[in-house]
Amino acid sequence: KANARLGARGKLEVWMGSGEGQTGQLSKVDLTECHSEAAENVAQYKSRVMAVVAVRTSLVLAGTAGGKIMVHEVNKDVPVSYDIKLPDTVLCLLHFADSSGSQVAGGVDWVLAGLANGQVAIFDTNCLYSKTETPTFWIRLGYHPVSCICTAKKKFWFSHGTEVVVFRHNNLKQEERRWTANDDTSTGILYNVSHVVASSKHVWTTAKHSPIVRRWGLNEPAVRGEINCSDQLRFRGGTVHRGADSSYIYRVTSLLLVPPNEALWVGTGSGHIAICCPVKLLVLLVLHRSVQPVRSMAVVKLEDEGKPMHLVVAGCQGFRRQDQSDTDVDMSRQEHRTAYLLVWERDLHRQEQTLENYRKKRMALLEQ
Repeated sequence: KANARLGARGKLEVWMGSGEGQTGQLSKVDLTECHSEAAENVAQYKSRVMAVVAVRTSLVLAGTAGGKIMVHEVNKDVPVSYDIKLPDTVLCLLHFADSSGSQVAGGVDWVLAGLANGQVAIFDTNCLYSKTETPTFWIRLGYHPVSCICTAKKKFWFSHGTEVVVFRHNNLKQEERRWTANDDTSTGILYNVSHVVASSKHVWTTAKHSPIVRRWGLNEPAVRGEINCSDQLRFRGGTVHRGADSSYIYRVTSLLLVPPNEALWVGTGSGHIAICCPVKLLVLLVLHRSVQPVRSMAVVKLEDEGKPMHLVVAGCQGFRRQDQSDTDVDMSRQEHRTAYLLVWERDLHRQEQTLENYRKKRMALLEQ
């Protein structure tokens, strides 16, 4: 998992959580240091890191499989760290700040944590600086995992088992609606919703083990379109090893809506990233620089000579060179077993289209 924050002295730090089994690690990379190619280990835990979120410019929170939120105040000369014990695995974290809110003086500033037992723990951000041990309040969605939280149109969108549940920002005591979001008509199997992203007009969802991304209407639970990554990536030359289930190989493992609704970035179990039109759900560009699944993606903003630059960062395991085929991948090699942070420009698909148009014009001129 990865998240970014603007640190002290204008540094842009990307914080990454990782782990396996009974071990976990929190690391960071400074994107303003061009010569830095290795992540700095910040903390190690006795449990896998499931989620990371940066809060303001001084807090970094890591949610673990052991049911703890590890809180790090990182701007001090001597960093302050403590943990908050929760009743189940922390699957996702979201920082939400809204100056127009009325719950607290000066507006709303919360951290939301989705748990495996169907609860959402909500913390007042100011309390996190005073080593709080209990949430400010709770939401009980049911008894299924809450694996994803996003916000749009003054609403929170939660994945809860096979459902999507919606609450308004100003009324967390009463849900607005819920619906089953992943019914697979071909098999009848219901898998838990794994990702939810929303904009001012649409909602997109994916389900665990599924290669399908669905687009829903914002105000009614009706499917408006879908894309099958298994079909699209195999059509574009993706490889499936003998005996492998292509639906599982090309399952969606991460989902990112890049503002302002420029594209929907879809990370898959095959290591591909498909950049899609968010409305028509057409594949615009396919990237394949990861050997293992693309586990997380986030948008970061840099200043380049006074001009803003938006980047997309992706966390994965194993780096694939551009000229490397599937048969060249050897998992015994260090580069294919090491965790990497891949960095892309946000409008990469537009740049690729511009180059393609330029190539077509050059070919037309040569044929005259």
